[in-house]
Amino acid sequence: MAWVIGILSVVLNCHALAQSIPTIRKRKSEAAFLNNSLVIMISIGDLLVGCYLTAIAYFDVHHGSNYCKNQLDWLTGTQCIVLGTSSSFGSLVSLFSMTALSLIRVSGIKKRDDHSKG
Repeated sequence: MAWVIGILSVVLNCHALAQSIPTIRKRKSEAAFLNNSLVIMISIGDLLVGCYLTAIAYFDVHHGSNYCKNQLDWLTGTQCIVLGTSSSFGSLVSLFSMTALSLIRVSGIKKRDDHSKG
């Protein structure tokens, strides 16, 4: 199952990046530029997590039933460290971007609401 999720994540986030990056130059307003930048950051973060899932699925097939024998080598190896770092960094980038995007949207709704009352 990790194969499917990882590959879909990589392919779909590459597609989202290919669609979003060219439009960032055609920004109509500062808000559109910020919104597009945050969507790009979310795609990059999710792409890193997708790469992590795909690599973990690959190493699971590679090590297979011998994982217990190779556990210490795997956990202290470069691949595990790089994959763990990319997974953590990708998750943090996505979380930060989603939080920022949500706060921007809430503030926009609040401004419209305040403007309609006043």
